[in-house]
Amino acid sequence: MPILNNNQKYGIISIIFHWGMAIIILITFLLGKNLQDNFENYYFILQLHNSFGLLIFILAIFRLIWKFLNIKPDAPSNKIIFMKLASLTHIIFYIFFFYYSYNRIPFDKSSRRCGQLFWYTLTKYFRKKFRVKVLCS
Repeated sequence: MPILNNNQKYGIISIIFHWGMAIIILITFLLGKNLQDNFENYYFILQLHNSFGLLIFILAIFRLIWKFLNIKPDAPSNKIIFMKLASLTHIIFYIFFFYYSYNRIPFDKSSRRCGQLFWYTLTKYFRKKFRVKVLCS
C-alpha cells in the first residue's frame, strides 16, 4: 500500500487519518452520552470528552492540510453520485467540527479558568511555550 495517494487509491496516511478520526469521534460521542447518567465520575469523563474534542479539532486541521497537499483518487464512473454524497457529508462534518470545537474549547470562559487537555493544564503550556499572557488564571 502506498504512503501517499495516487490516481487509483488512497495512501496509508489518508486512511489512518480517516479511520483514526472516526474512532476518536465515536469515543467522544460515547463519552458525551455517558455524562448524562454518570454523576460519580462526571468531571473525569467531562475532561476526557473535552480533550478528545480538542484533539478532533487539531486533527481536522491537519487532515484538511493533508487533503490539499495530496491528489484525490479518481472516482469509479458507476459511483459518481456516492462520491458526491460523501463529499457533501465531509463538508458538513468539517463545518460541524470547526464550529462546535470553536464554541466548546475546554475553557470556562465565564470564570476565566483554563481547562486541561489530557490532564495537562493548558495555561502552563501557553505561558511556557509562547510567553503570552493567558486570560485564564
